[in-house]
Amino acid sequence: MFKTYPSNIPLGTSHNFILCREESFRIRARGYFRCLSYMPDTWRFWFSNAVDSTFASGETAYPDRLGGEWKILSARIGDGGRWSCGEMTEPAPVSGWVPVTFAGASEKTVSPGERFWSDEVSFTLPEGHMLVWEWELEGNEIPCTPDSQAPCFTAFGDEELIFHPECPLPDLFGARREVKNRIAFWGDSITQGCGTRNNFYEHWSARTALALGGEYSFWNLGLGWARGSDAALHEYWRYKAAQADTVCIVHGVNDINSGAYGAGKTASADDVIETLESNIKFLQKQGVHVILFTIPPFEYPGHNYMVWKTLRYAYPALAEAYGIPLFDFSGTLDARPPYGNRYIHGAHPDGEGGRIAAEALVASGIL
Repeated sequence: MFKTYPSNIPLGTSHNFILCREESFRIRARGYFRCLSYMPDTWRFWFSNAVDSTFASGETAYPDRLGGEWKILSARIGDGGRWSCGEMTEPAPVSGWVPVTFAGASEKTVSPGERFWSDEVSFTLPEGHMLVWEWELEGNEIPCTPDSQAPCFTAFGDEELIFHPECPLPDLFGARREVKNRIAFWGDSITQGCGTRNNFYEHWSARTALALGGEYSFWNLGLGWARGSDAALHEYWRYKAAQADTVCIVHGVNDINSGAYGAGKTASADDVIETLESNIKFLQKQGVHVILFTIPPFEYPGHNYMVWKTLRYAYPALAEAYGIPLFDFSGTLDARPPYGNRYIHGAHPDGEGGRIAAEALVASGIL
């Protein structure tokens, strides 16, 4: 299924949070998305009912925390009109709604930890228009991300839709088509796009996807607060990465500053290398081509800066040892490369930083 229905949006919709209330609740959730290709007219949508990575200290959301049992009451896709660069604070009108079903039914009860596909949906979207996803859910402990880069709107109970980034969405918006390469960006908030403006598609991963276009598939697996150890030590997030042809590993910032979930300490350079090797070996065993990114400049207090600097020296040898390309992500964003750690466009790169990094990555020719 993943090969037949590769991702067709450049934004990430993985899970580093979970919607929890004391009692069961009903929620209507809607998101608007710019597509990579407008040729496909057959879609499927995939959801994983678990949290992929650690959020903050992990008190609420942590890797492999299973979602609860909840029910899909209805789901549908529609045409949100022509996309224009700019923030949306109110839901735009939608036309041409088409229902989405699951095993032939409009409703589905979702079990904790369940992974599932929708049925095939026939839907043609005019060039440049926004794909809109909407579903109504009932239950509790529903995985999501609070950092969506898409215009997202939710309504609890019988309330009206309001802008709200904590919006449960499918993990994969798949469109049936042939592509040259199915690429996954596997990283943290810098990959997810935090620090850039909602609905501008100006972070490095989205800019790269849009520059290379619909002949490729891009699945953004970036999540705020995520660590490489979330991938190396847990199942659900790495399962997603293993479905790609090529994976760009962009972990490291939160390993250095926060450490593995539950470890109670930050990671040493040796810890990060061990984590990277685990993830590289796992992916290569699955037949996935791996590209390693150096860790970008960030706010590394005290000893953490020395860990980052040590890793800057170590990455070229690591990439060579595993026979994989190395992209100097740090060098594109550092005002004093190669070891300065003075970021040019914010610790979370803004739109200009995203442009610089994306242009360097596309020009490198390694994708």
